[in-house]
Amino acid sequence: MTWTVLGQQNGYVHVGGDSQSNAYTGDTSVTEFRSLLCVLVDDRAAPTGISFDSQNGWLSGEVRATPPTPGLLLTSQQQGDAMCADNFGSGWRMAEFHDGRYGSNFLFPSGWSFWGTGQIPAGTRFWVAINNQPANPWNSAGDMPTDVKFIPSEAPVPGQFVVMFSESTPSDQVATLANSLLAAYGGTLIDVLPAVQMFTFSGSDAQAQSMSLDSRVESVEQDSYGQELIAWHLDRVDQRTKEPNQRFTASNNGSGVNIYVLDTGFRRSHQEFGGRASQAVDFIRFAGQRDDCNGHGTAVGSMAGGATLGVAPGANLISVRIAGCRANAYNPAISVFSSTVVAGLDWVARFHTKPAVANVSYGFPPGFWRRWFSRPSPMDRAARAAVRAGVTVIAAAGNESRNADRSSPARDSSVISVSATDSADKRASFANYGKVDLFAPGYSMEVAWLDSDTQTQTQNGTSFSAPLVAGAAAVYLHDHPTASPSEVRNALLSNATPNVVSNAGSGSANRLLYVRASLPATHAGMTWVSRQQRADDVVLVGNDGQTNAYTGDTPATTALPMLCLLVDNSPVPSGITPSFNPGWVRGQVQSTSAIAGADLTSRAEADRLCAGNFGTGWRMAEFHDGRYGSDLSTSGGWSYWANGKIPVGTRFWVAISDQPANPWGQ
Repeated sequence: MTWTVLGQQNGYVHVGGDSQSNAYTGDTSVTEFRSLLCVLVDDRAAPTGISFDSQNGWLSGEVRATPPTPGLLLTSQQQGDAMCADNFGSGWRMAEFHDGRYGSNFLFPSGWSFWGTGQIPAGTRFWVAINNQPANPWNSAGDMPTDVKFIPSEAPVPGQFVVMFSESTPSDQVATLANSLLAAYGGTLIDVLPAVQMFTFSGSDAQAQSMSLDSRVESVEQDSYGQELIAWHLDRVDQRTKEPNQRFTASNNGSGVNIYVLDTGFRRSHQEFGGRASQAVDFIRFAGQRDDCNGHGTAVGSMAGGATLGVAPGANLISVRIAGCRANAYNPAISVFSSTVVAGLDWVARFHTKPAVANVSYGFPPGFWRRWFSRPSPMDRAARAAVRAGVTVIAAAGNESRNADRSSPARDSSVISVSATDSADKRASFANYGKVDLFAPGYSMEVAWLDSDTQTQTQNGTSFSAPLVAGAAAVYLHDHPTASPSEVRNALLSNATPNVVSNAGSGSANRLLYVRASLPATHAGMTWVSRQQRADDVVLVGNDGQTNAYTGDTPATTALPMLCLLVDNSPVPSGITPSFNPGWVRGQVQSTSAIAGADLTSRAEADRLCAGNFGTGWRMAEFHDGRYGSDLSTSGGWSYWANGKIPVGTRFWVAISDQPANPWGQ
């Protein structure tokens, strides 16, 4: 059985059966190549504006499609699940016909189609499982071939292929064989590679697949681009921990939102902007209105909405030019002044189109008198006016390693002030602190640059942290286009990851930008505490008066560390006699940084986070992990001893396998 894409809407995709689909006897030969539809069910909230019923459900999660693969490789549901997890990570599995849900609490399974978060190109056709009919690839009659000779690529070069012959093929016969195959199946020769018994050609997928069936051919493989590298700053801000996974996933791309960038202008033709960059007004008034001649504005714009570097790659980027070719040089023709920033904010307040965000990656000292007597500077007042007009204003906290209350407009309470972190989640050495509302990556940033339409460059500074937050504001406004600046501010701050920035600095709010939507969380999870710490680094963890192992004791909206465990068969320490309560865990425990319970969407996701923090073999600790008895084979509960150091009183999430009191339980 195969499904296809039925529609797209605001970052959601509708997948399901069409006239070709046959859920009873199947519709597509297993020798055909189709994508595999994969799902991650994580209980995310249903979108508004879409009606759900028994034939048109809500997945409560995300969908993605693998590269095309022959159905004959799908020898079981477990194989399909493994292929999804291999492509997209822990927790992903093959989609099933009945994965949609409907009803008041989305408890009833539906069929034929469902909506999920995601974007899949229209026309994509994919394998889908069905659990109550034989129309799965692995139920095909007869013997399935096991020698797959056409190899699809995860990053294919369109219409380009590599053909391999057996290594025993004489090198002087490779050219003759290549020409013979191309004459038989079609295509255009690119290169003959006799020393490695291969040749490359351009042609159609059908030609390549037909050629792969020839007995003279060992394999035909789609040519591949190198593995795409996701910029580290994007990899960081869509997850709670700093474990890189080479993915960036936001709930949408910010389309329909206008980001006003008060800077040096744009190289509007840069490939990062994809036609979405425009220039509205130029307050430099030198040599007429012009594009970027400094580079700073192009770089800042790419962080907010670049196609591969920005948080909101679908947003409209609008230049309000307030700085010249030398940016902060003291020359009236080419500089930036407080007056040009004020003029830019005034223009944005009067002429913006909602939903709107403004980014100011400049700061000026407000002066002793204004600072000590809490009087607004002209830029402070201008920023407030823009906010009153309905524009969310983001400002760089500054790069002087001092309190950001000395930088205007970041100092103003109406502005979201952003400071910089490095890849270790440490406040960058240059970054300001104090009047800081939010942190975001700002060190060793890959940004678009000025000198060509493809050029990038590495830059440091809070100048590049602020537009990441501007992009996040656009992502929020895409789903909440009438939200006020205060609502946007509250959403960004409350959704940020707390207490992960080291050396945040006196007075700084310890929050790191997080762009994925928080999941709805009305249930409670179970928590334990560190109860006793011995001098020999053995710790007792377990319940206290708050712990409720049956219905949970702490809302999943709460951010707490997670208790992680590595069972390494360590011997029982001296002075401990394991019992049902407390037992001996036979290994080590550690606690993560604070994680919102809502982000622990499954046991598999929790285990992945532990392994990412502490290494292979680490997983989330479970209520029954304690052991006792002569050979430590009997499971205990309520508490256990382990090797480790965790401050007494630390409270953390712990899993329980026989009750619903997990953060992901409903």
